[in-house]
Amino acid sequence: MENSGKSHSNGYFALPWFATRVFFVKIGNCVIDNSTPECLTLNHVPLSPDTILEVNGTRCSMDSEGISCILRRDRVDRKSEEATLVSTDSIRGSKCSIKRSLLYPGFSNKNTK
Repeated sequence: MENSGKSHSNGYFALPWFATRVFFVKIGNCVIDNSTPECLTLNHVPLSPDTILEVNGTRCSMDSEGISCILRRDRVDRKSEEATLVSTDSIRGSKCSIKRSLLYPGFSNKNTK
């Protein structure tokens, strides 16, 4: 977290932020071929009116359609059937929850029956 949540000398309360400047997404157990996308667009939408979300200094609100960042394909391993995508966007958010998802839309799981 970027801020401690304590008040500053000006009397304003500092919000605790989750901030990242680089992040990777690894997608595994998928078919790697010429149709594997070069990039993946993530659209971030605040889940409550109290949530503040910024991408590269641009804030979005719950009333907006969200804000996007693009992850570019960084590595592809055909043998292990994994693709790694990376984003270097500066992303900050207040009241963030991070959950692990087992399914990634747009990618097929070859073991799904």
